[in-house]
Amino acid sequence: MKLTSLAKELHRLRTASGMTVLETANWTGLHRNTVSRAEAGGEVSLRTLRSLADGYDVELHTLVDLQVRSIRTVG
Repeated sequence: MKLTSLAKELHRLRTASGMTVLETANWTGLHRNTVSRAEAGGEVSLRTLRSLADGYDVELHTLVDLQVRSIRTVG
């Protein structure tokens, strides 16, 4: 699976925060598989994006814009 801009940014945000996938999952209330799937370029719900944006203290629209661009690139 090709990594999308969103997946790369989510990975960058997590590593910049110094958290592991499990720590991010615990911090955001998401399952660790959800965090891993998002960073691997899998499907990401708006709820997941909102939780990650809150956890990384970034604006939700920043992540949504990356998701929309990823969909346009693939589609």
